[in-house]
Formats: sequence, C-alpha cells, structure tokens
Amino acid sequence: NEKDLAAVSCGRLVEIQIC
Repeated sequence: NEKDLAAVSCGRLVEIQIC
C-alpha cells in the first residue's frame, strides 16, 4: 500500500504516516 511505503519512509511500520 502507499501508506505502507510512507510508513517505511518514516521508519515506522504503522498504517498511519507519522513523521
């Protein structure tokens, strides 16, 4: 999912992007 990629970019394996 796009959310998963966003989470990985933030270094967090979560569904919500928290940077």
